[in-house]
Amino acid sequence: MQHMMHKVLRDFVPEVTIPFVDDIPINGCVVEEKDDSIIAEGCRKFVSDHIRDVERILIRLEEIHLTLSGAKSHFGVSEILVVGHLCGAFGRRPNPEKVDALARMKDCQSVKQELWGVLTALKVDKDFLIGAYVVLKTDCLPLLGMIANCNTPDITILRWIAYIRSMNLELRHIAGKKNVVADMLSRARYADEKEMLAVAEEEELNDTWCQASEQDVDMGVLPFREELILVYDGETKQKLLTEFHDTLWAGHRGVWATYMKIKERYWWRGLYRDVESFVRSCLHCQFYSKVRYRDGLVPTFPHSIHFRWVLDLVMMPPGLWGLKYIVLACEDLSNYVEGRALRSKSTESICWFVLEDTVCRYGSVGSLRADRGDLDFEEARVFFRRYGVKLKLTSAYNLEKIGKSERGHPPIVHALVKACNGKRREWPRLLPFALWADRTTHCSTTGYMPVELMLGQKPIMPVEDDVHTWASILWKDNLDRDSLLALRCRVVTRFTD
Repeated sequence: MQHMMHKVLRDFVPEVTIPFVDDIPINGCVVEEKDDSIIAEGCRKFVSDHIRDVERILIRLEEIHLTLSGAKSHFGVSEILVVGHLCGAFGRRPNPEKVDALARMKDCQSVKQELWGVLTALKVDKDFLIGAYVVLKTDCLPLLGMIANCNTPDITILRWIAYIRSMNLELRHIAGKKNVVADMLSRARYADEKEMLAVAEEEELNDTWCQASEQDVDMGVLPFREELILVYDGETKQKLLTEFHDTLWAGHRGVWATYMKIKERYWWRGLYRDVESFVRSCLHCQFYSKVRYRDGLVPTFPHSIHFRWVLDLVMMPPGLWGLKYIVLACEDLSNYVEGRALRSKSTESICWFVLEDTVCRYGSVGSLRADRGDLDFEEARVFFRRYGVKLKLTSAYNLEKIGKSERGHPPIVHALVKACNGKRREWPRLLPFALWADRTTHCSTTGYMPVELMLGQKPIMPVEDDVHTWASILWKDNLDRDSLLALRCRVVTRFTD
């Protein structure tokens, strides 16, 4: 379905629309580039341009006999809900209704926390546990029963258990008195000593609350801590959390800092937990947090040099000679990149690039992987079948399988941006130099330059003509055979070292 929608609307992607399955969002104008001038039709130009884009897409859908739902169609709106995200001039953000539903979720129970602890421990050491004999010992019988015979409708728990059982664990129960190992699977994990001390003090105040008389509680004080004001009302708690974290004088500080500010003046049961939940759900703090959650690596296993190439298409600003795209082909083992600037992103032009710059230059390709959004699969398969090239396409929304190209083209694009020095139209002229720089840069995964692995020797840099190295040493005239052999031995020895 996704592939067919891209094929139908390929002339409008990505300038006008980027379809997702059966959703077709249509771009409006950029706020900074909005043309408010009134044209002959009696409306503003940016409105007329948007109406023309909508009309072109509707005509295209009518040509191939596709129908749209009138009840689900929205035109001329400032923001719209697409696949659980609210999209508009501000960008995109999660659906507020979904976020509110998550905020109302109850805390995990003890068994679920135990299960999460097991899952986290296995993921940390998965590289050592896969294929090994692993025994899971615990004094929590419900946990063992949940893993062995799970019938819960909770999809999240089912996914956790599926991962745990994939390790082929042997489950063993031990009595609590015999469990001499510290039981930390269902307890809080503290980021630092300050957080641990804050939680300890919170528990002490909870004990004081339990020992307090009804008269003390009614008066709003705690025994031995009369400087603290007790807070009961949920609205007042929310107001205090907002004032001590979101305001200008609060400064959006962390959990411990916000907790200490409130704890010196007010208190209620579960204060630290409420502060922690409030701070971690702050949108601004999440945007500027240094913590970044990344997916695990998906390694590839190429058999040899030139066994597999990965293809990617990058959209660029309009450049010289009407060029608007860069097609890049990356050799999977050496990270060697071939590239060409294109006027259009047609399948035929991409296929000719692959044929001329990879197949005719290096020989037949073992396999070629590409994003389905870049190529028409049927047309490309017919083209490459004539030349014996095996084409493997990955899904357009399964980018981890073509991470080689997705992670490889940003350095080339960034090098072009820096080299243009503000003159964006010059990038086609500078593309060969950006490719040269990428090929002669050592790769962290191999420790070698891509050109060195691909061609079997190190390249000679232009500066070596002025500042000579052993690769470009000057050969003097009228040297006898013994002197030439001695000089050659020194060069070979230097390269060997």
